[in-house]
Amino acid sequence: MHRVALLLCALMFPLSGLVAQERSSAVEGRVVDEITGEPVPAVRVEVRDREGRPVTATSTDAEGRFAISGIPAGTILLHLERIGYRETTSEPQRIVADETLVLTLRIRPQAVVLAPFEVGGATLRPRAGISGFRDRAALSVGGHLLTEEEIRARAPGRVTDLLQGIPGLRVVDGPGLGRTDRLVTMAWSLPGHAGGRCPIQLFLNGAPIRPHDQLRGIGGLSPVDGVRVDHLAHPSALVGVEVYTDPASIPPEFRMPEAGCGVIALWTR
Repeated sequence: MHRVALLLCALMFPLSGLVAQERSSAVEGRVVDEITGEPVPAVRVEVRDREGRPVTATSTDAEGRFAISGIPAGTILLHLERIGYRETTSEPQRIVADETLVLTLRIRPQAVVLAPFEVGGATLRPRAGISGFRDRAALSVGGHLLTEEEIRARAPGRVTDLLQGIPGLRVVDGPGLGRTDRLVTMAWSLPGHAGGRCPIQLFLNGAPIRPHDQLRGIGGLSPVDGVRVDHLAHPSALVGVEVYTDPASIPPEFRMPEAGCGVIALWTR
């Protein structure tokens, strides 16, 4: 009987040690602009160990929230990255097993150097222009790109017909703008949190445009409610369409603070 009891004890102690090793923690919170205090979406939040080695990562939603679980208990660093902001690493944070660390992190805006621009006629275009689009389409790296041939094959009635079905985008009727005036929104969500939406930056022939101003005061809409694209060009005039729903895939010529959530670029004759 005593031998059985001793054997059981010997088996239990290693098991309890193993369970302790598997216990983990979580960290969640918000990332806000250091100057304005406003939440910052599409920030890459990377958890690093005390030596600075990456452990896991996620991105903030439309309200600047993030949540990461399964982190080994101990000391961690949180590294923040986003286009238009300075890379930031937090002070060392101590998290306890089976507990959730809640933080508010601040990130400072930083000017983004854009590709050189040339003025030709009435249109402002990056130096690469349409040739840059054709190079990206040939490489088929990142984003969703439609060439002139693909656009013609689809025979769209309007631009939003081309955007229907692209992962990460939603095309909806614009409330207060009339059912024929569609809005394009970009979904953003985190596990355990309700889905959110992010602003989209539009480009026409390489020049950034700011359609959000057209929505102010119309039906209570804001930039995250969507952007209007059908009025920018008729499908028969399009020679290319680029859609980037992952901030990491946005080409350098389209990178600007307003493009943190995604980009839709139209190219016309």
